[in-house]
Amino acid sequence: MTTDTLRNEPVTTMSTNHVNEPPFWKCVIIGVICVYPLILLLRLALAPVTGGLPWGVALLPNVIVLSTLLTYPVIPWVTRLLRPWLYPKQRIENG
Repeated sequence: MTTDTLRNEPVTTMSTNHVNEPPFWKCVIIGVICVYPLILLLRLALAPVTGGLPWGVALLPNVIVLSTLLTYPVIPWVTRLLRPWLYPKQRIENG
């Protein structure tokens, strides 16, 4: 049993087929690779709709669309694409 470092609570794993998580810095790079281009595209795509709105209000549709796209399909797709880099020496089973 391990301990959640943020909540200091015991954490149990559901499966014995555990694949180690990639290092934090690799997760950050994946996030930047996914978020930055989407932000640029969304600013351009939503500008005609949100252009006249106050900044904070105009940001909300961008956040909603960005969060939706990141959850599925962008992050899973990029993670699969970069799997050999994220998990270099681990055997990954499809299933």
